[in-house]
Amino acid sequence: MDQVGAALVAWHWRLVSRSVVTRPHLHLAGQIALLQLGRGLEPLPLVEMHLPSDVVRVTDGVWFIIHAFGVAPRHAGWERILGRQS
Repeated sequence: MDQVGAALVAWHWRLVSRSVVTRPHLHLAGQIALLQLGRGLEPLPLVEMHLPSDVVRVTDGVWFIIHAFGVAPRHAGWERILGRQS
């Protein structure tokens, strides 16, 4: 979450949904600017896309936010607890 509580990344897997996307996927934060493709092509709105992913374990998500965003782990042996090493 950012400073105002908005998600920076979100993994979704909705087996039942109004969307046609029912496979595991990733959403990026709303603050991400349009991706400029150049050469007269329309900009790509990454924030509106369902980026394909596989099933993501909670432990992998925790590892990701600690490494990617510098979140301080609450336990000195966090890598062992998550079953991962850097």
